[in-house]
Amino acid sequence: LEILMAHKILIIDDEEDIVTVLSYRLRSKNYKVETAFNGKDGIIKAGIYSPDLIILDYCLPDLTADVVVREIRHNENGKSAPIILITAAIEHIEEKAKKVEAVTYLKKPFELEQLYTQIEGLLTL
Repeated sequence: LEILMAHKILIIDDEEDIVTVLSYRLRSKNYKVETAFNGKDGIIKAGIYSPDLIILDYCLPDLTADVVVREIRHNENGKSAPIILITAAIEHIEEKAKKVEAVTYLKKPFELEQLYTQIEGLLTL
């Protein structure tokens, strides 16, 4: 009997409304969700939690997104988790996504269906 483990998703975003909605909706789709409202917490939780995927806001109050990613990648538990970048700052978004090693990105506000599609695509690789 094979037991399916729920995929773990870490959301790092300082906008409480977004985090609340995403957490609720992703949990309703049977994902395990952990959240962080700033970069430092995100780095710590990635190290503890070993996420299968990270949803990262580009603009955080304490650290730049590229610093957060660099720190997460230094830890064994965060080395391979694909990153979906979310941002309201759409200028140079492709370069920003590359800078933080994001596999894909979404512009805020985005449709939840778009996010689900991206998550499902990345987690079934």
